[in-house]
Amino acid sequence: MLPTGSSVAGEKAVRSHPPGRTARRRKRLRPVEDDERLTSRERQVLGCFAQGQNTAAVARRLSISPTTVRNHAQRILAKLRVHSRLEAVARAYAIGLLSVSAATPEPRAKGARE
Repeated sequence: MLPTGSSVAGEKAVRSHPPGRTARRRKRLRPVEDDERLTSRERQVLGCFAQGQNTAAVARRLSISPTTVRNHAQRILAKLRVHSRLEAVARAYAIGLLSVSAATPEPRAKGARE
């Protein structure tokens, strides 16, 4: 690639962005398609993630195995087209799948452990 301002046969090389960097485009958040809708169980798991619970805590709370929680998590990530649980929660808030009240942790009894 020619440095900015170099010429080839009388024409200047023009760059739209600095060398070594690619142009970034903002992703538009679009609603989840019908075939990508989360199941009720996936929404429950996502709500638990929004409360900051890890895999083991979600498994205990929903009475399912940690492997099942991980499977739900992978399907959630794929359906929401994100790469992490944190991104999934952020996207769910952004497109209206989660509300603040849905992610508010339930009060625990005194001395209860999770």
